[in-house]
Amino acid sequence: VGMTFAPFEQFDTNCRQIREASPFEFTLTASYSNGRHHYLPSAYSFSNKGYEPLQCFYIAGTGETVALEFLKQLRRAKKKLK
Repeated sequence: VGMTFAPFEQFDTNCRQIREASPFEFTLTASYSNGRHHYLPSAYSFSNKGYEPLQCFYIAGTGETVALEFLKQLRRAKKKLK
């Protein structure tokens, strides 16, 4: 089982990106870890100009970049288990 913990609310598209590319059979993504409370929208949501992109501290594409970084960490952890 792989797990990621984010200090913000990740959008479902980014969580799916992590789970689908994870090297683990099961991967859990947890949001609002470590005391932060704000959104990390997907790049697509910025083009829709919804509530969440207006309320976040990030630019479009940051959610995808964070997902890729989580995947690097999951791959590194999987290698250490072998």
